[in-house]
Amino acid sequence: MKPKFAIPPALMKKFGMRPSSRPEDPAPKRLALAALIIVGVLPFELNGIYNPLLAADPPYFWLADFAAYSVLPLFIFLIGTRFKIFTARQAGFHSDILWPDQGRKLLFCMFLLPFLMGIGYILFWSIGNRLFSQFPGQVYFSYHSMLGDFSLARIPKAIFLSLTAGVVEEFYYRGLFRLLFKRGWLNAILYVLISSLVFSSVHWEGGNAQLFATFWFGVMAAIFYLWIGNLWPLVWAHFLSDLFIFSNL
Repeated sequence: MKPKFAIPPALMKKFGMRPSSRPEDPAPKRLALAALIIVGVLPFELNGIYNPLLAADPPYFWLADFAAYSVLPLFIFLIGTRFKIFTARQAGFHSDILWPDQGRKLLFCMFLLPFLMGIGYILFWSIGNRLFSQFPGQVYFSYHSMLGDFSLARIPKAIFLSLTAGVVEEFYYRGLFRLLFKRGWLNAILYVLISSLVFSSVHWEGGNAQLFATFWFGVMAAIFYLWIGNLWPLVWAHFLSDLFIFSNL
């Protein structure tokens, strides 16, 4: 059994770190975790098929969206934590960030990260439109069509779509996917690429430009998650990015 690595007290003091008495989380059960991810992601891979059918009857669309983006993720989280497949901390839901400087940490997470991710997505979308101008691919469904005209009724719908996408997609594609890969730079690269490919694939109904934009958005978010080690800033940034897109595009 290898000895555990301990950070020297002098180094912890230098970087403003405090020793933790919290017991170490058990290793995630990767096979069971992979099964939960498949169950959670499958409706997103299929919603490009059933959403166009449900769009003609909005109450059924919103009911299906609520089930896929609220009920099922909550079920997966409860099953995963109840049976110790993963912990909330392992999935990224905790209050620690891997930075010692509290002021810069707060500034980056609350203001700069949403700005960078929002601008990044718009940039990738614009590049994708140029790259695939001759082969845009068929757009099978757009969530904008379910928001209606610009009115007060559009606001709660946009907030719901943005909030659920921010929480659930970061939970699945950044938090849970990270647990499928062990530590090390090679596994980190595989995590970034594979999680981004799967994240992009669930947006196939939006055409080639959206596939391109969501892949690079996923790469950016996965790198930030490796850097920060906390899911909440990414949820916040994802929510604001989607809210801006639903409000303006």
